[in-house]
Amino acid sequence: MLKRYTSYIMAIVFALAVSACGKTETEKNDAPKDEPVAQAPAAEAPAATAAANPVPANVAPNPTLPAHPTGAVIANLPKFTVAWSEYTTWSLLAASHQAGLINGEEGKQGEYERKNGVDIVFAQSDYGKTMEQYQGGTVDAVLITNTDALSVAKSRFDTVKDASVAVFPTSDSEGADQIQTNPDIKTWAQLKGVPVFGDEMSVSRYLHWRGCTINKCDIKDYPFMNLNPVDGSTQFAAKDKSMRAFVGWSPETLKVKAARPEVVSLFNSSMIGKYEITDMFVVGQSALDRPGGKEAVKAIAEAYTTMVNRVQNPTTESATLAAVSKNFSNTAPDVIKLALTLTLAIKPDQAQAVFSSPEFKASIPLTDEFSRTVTKSIPGPVPTAFGTKAEAPSAVLRFDASYLN
Repeated sequence: MLKRYTSYIMAIVFALAVSACGKTETEKNDAPKDEPVAQAPAAEAPAATAAANPVPANVAPNPTLPAHPTGAVIANLPKFTVAWSEYTTWSLLAASHQAGLINGEEGKQGEYERKNGVDIVFAQSDYGKTMEQYQGGTVDAVLITNTDALSVAKSRFDTVKDASVAVFPTSDSEGADQIQTNPDIKTWAQLKGVPVFGDEMSVSRYLHWRGCTINKCDIKDYPFMNLNPVDGSTQFAAKDKSMRAFVGWSPETLKVKAARPEVVSLFNSSMIGKYEITDMFVVGQSALDRPGGKEAVKAIAEAYTTMVNRVQNPTTESATLAAVSKNFSNTAPDVIKLALTLTLAIKPDQAQAVFSSPEFKASIPLTDEFSRTVTKSIPGPVPTAFGTKAEAPSAVLRFDASYLN
């Protein structure tokens, strides 16, 4: 796998040398007080994206994609709100708006909403904000990484007494998440005592923790410094002298590699277990139990499947990447294409195979330990289960692909 990853990087360096990368947004978080987290260099955080319609009304659909209907507002349909943030595969789903498959505006329908008799609203925010919205019960569903799912599900259950269900995975990271270092840091021994900058309450912290674990290093000797990855990648790409190591996900890591081909990929997600970092579509049980709940899942699954098929089809790839770009801070289509070689899309019809795999099941104890001992975002084990509501009625977080049937 590492050999395959190296060939990706060579391709990335060549392609990105002539490309400008877009930016993603994530939300800053406070660091646990008893972890070795230091003060990051000053950097102005980007303004939060307004949560509502992810596609501005004045942005015309891509002319090579079918336009979504613009007729009268539909009333009295089951409505379901999905919180999402800019990321490779999540932006691909959001681009189903331009393709006419899911109209993310309230009261309007795309093809699969009409087919299933539901109204789906896409609510865009920074990643941290989407977690807050879901935890607080103000949205029905969220696109989230499995490393955060336990704590978010526990918080939603504590707040609104609602269990959470991962109904299908959207992608897994096969090198997209990376710890990048200056050329003088080529080993974990050389990284000791060097602050690593990244989003502290995210998958980046998980990767850092796993790197320490796998390399048999004491995490107390490897400080982590909280810094928004958009700012961090910009500063690290510009050779900020206060930064010697950075951790993030694509396209931020691609942006760094394009500006600084000499940086070392000290550790990346291809070096940990498969499915340890898996992106998922998680829905509140109360939403699934409402009229139209299962139909809403089917509509989103059908839309995502179609978008994955289109981006993998040479005849529709270009137009699809252009639509994704509009939902990904105008990131260049060739950069998105490269990012999709490191963030591998998983179609909903593969959900049961992924959830039942030994590799995915082995990730649960790891994310549990991470959430309890590193981020301290849960006080103890969270009741999880693989199966239906009838099979595991007391689970706080279930992995259940049955809603796709």
